[in-house]
Amino acid sequence: MARHSKVAILRLCCLLVLTTNTFFSYHAVISYLYRAIGISHGDTFKNDKPFSQHAPVMQRRMNNNSQSGTHYPIGDKYPPTSAPPTNDGDRAEPQDTCTPKHNIVFLKTHKAGSSTVQNIVLRYGEKHKLTFALPKRRGVSENNAGWPHHFDKQYLIETPGKGYNIFAFHCRFAHKELSAVMPTGSIYFTILREPVSLYESMFRFFFTTNIRRQLKLKGDFTKAAVTFLSDPRRYYNADRSFPLVRNPMMFDMGMSVDEMDDERAVLRKIAELEGALHFVMISEYFDESLVLLRHLLCWKVDDIAYLANNVRINAERKLKGTDSLAEKIEQWNQADVMLYRHFNATFWERIQSFGADRMEKEVWQFREKLEKSREFCVQRSKAGLSITGAKVVQYELNEGAENNLDCQRMITTELDYLNYIKLTYQPSK
Repeated sequence: MARHSKVAILRLCCLLVLTTNTFFSYHAVISYLYRAIGISHGDTFKNDKPFSQHAPVMQRRMNNNSQSGTHYPIGDKYPPTSAPPTNDGDRAEPQDTCTPKHNIVFLKTHKAGSSTVQNIVLRYGEKHKLTFALPKRRGVSENNAGWPHHFDKQYLIETPGKGYNIFAFHCRFAHKELSAVMPTGSIYFTILREPVSLYESMFRFFFTTNIRRQLKLKGDFTKAAVTFLSDPRRYYNADRSFPLVRNPMMFDMGMSVDEMDDERAVLRKIAELEGALHFVMISEYFDESLVLLRHLLCWKVDDIAYLANNVRINAERKLKGTDSLAEKIEQWNQADVMLYRHFNATFWERIQSFGADRMEKEVWQFREKLEKSREFCVQRSKAGLSITGAKVVQYELNEGAENNLDCQRMITTELDYLNYIKLTYQPSK
């Protein structure tokens, strides 16, 4: 059995053991198992290849995010480690025997780059005339299927007779209920983001519309964040507070708020997600994640082209004092920290299985294509407003691209795209 397969199996066994054993910590057992099969935990790339040499640095840098609160913006994950691949004739596409996957469940998480992924999935579904599971809600809630409640089919427009192909919206994950409306064999995936940077982004994005009012915080965004994190339990009420102010990723993944302080319950939830999800993208390595997703779905490179959607303006990205608040954010969001560290580790195992050289090459090729797409489509980027009033990047098309459907769809905001789909998509009974 391949080494990466052993690691995945041992990790899952570890999770199951720890749900009934309180004498060992998760990371202690994982470290022991890694040593038992001769792998250093957190340093799985040790060879002479350029990408492989850089990978341990990237992993350590990701691990250090929990201390520094830093994150790496989409589209600029790490500096080049070698010259671009020169074999342009070998454009890696899925093998001819591979069948594109059309039945897809994308669990949209808050403030993790999920709007860009959703745009990719919706474009693919529209291009291939697939059917969409569409939420009943309108307005600002258009993009969620029952959230913050657990998913149930009652939150969807009536099921068409031939079933759904695509589910790509916010919901609180409920695997049994989703599998009841999606075809057998559907591919389930989601995206996670380093918890400190995600929390800062979430807090700012929802501060004016939700957080300040519900938590009764005073002052501007920075002052309110410092005040809240200095004593979060003073302000937080599990039954009444905005649900994303604690462990937002675990909340989206369907975990009960009452269990988030129970380490064994968190481990059980991680084990459940390990079994339910085919893939977990990592926002800090967005392009690498898309390369892996493309091969999982047997799509073409053109299918995963993107322009970042719903991304805040750079000047607004950083919470003042985040570095000093990082430890408090982690302490308050321990369930999210455990979730992210687990799936970040499995992400790097997947890259190791894929091949470091192969990944480096495909990322170069993908970014070349992204640059060409942007040059063709985009005249300039500008500031726009999100539904919460946050300043986000929007785009103006080049004159020659205004009638290009791919360009039009890539710059369409999520709510506008969903409105379009609802107006043009008529479920067949």
